This record gives sequence, C-alpha cells and structure tokens, in this order.
Amino acid sequence: GAARRAGEAKRPKIKVGHGGTLDPMATGVLVLGIGTGCRQLERYLAGSKRYSAEALLGSETDTLDSEGQIIKTASWDHVNRACLEAALEDFRGDIM
Repeated sequence: GAARRAGEAKRPKIKVGHGGTLDPMATGVLVLGIGTGCRQLERYLAGSKRYSAEALLGSETDTLDSEGQIIKTASWDHVNRACLEAALEDFRGDIM
C-alpha cells in the first residue's frame, strides 16, 4: 500500500452489512448490521412479514411495473376474489 503520512491515524475497519434489499418502489425498513451486529442479522430478520399490494388488472406496461406506460389492455372479467386468493398461495409460507 501507499506510505502513510506522518501522524496520520489508521482508520478502524468496521464491518457493515444489510438484511436484504428493497425494491425502489417499496416502503419499509432495511435492517443494517454494524460491527458484531452483522452476525445477528439473521436473528433480527427471523420474524414474520406481511406485504400489501395494489394492482391494476388487465393492463401491461412497457416497464412491467406501475411506473411504465400502458402498452396493452385485456379483459379481466374472469378474475374474482377466489382466483386471486388461489394465486396468492404460491407466495405464502417460509422463505428458504
């Protein structure tokens, strides 16, 4: 490495970690671990989580999210609450 200037203090190295990432449009908490807290991140994140979402059925955007321009529409008359509840089952359960 480069020679250290006289009198310059060595900076302590502190480990920092995070417990995941947030989608740019998501709201919530991003848990950080600092120092020995990095080893405890898994424990901090062990609790249950709940998610809520809003959807505009029958629309497709050029970005495949709510920020894009609608490029295609389709009928969604066949979609009812029972269909949505059945589809949600694939998203429930433990994260592996």
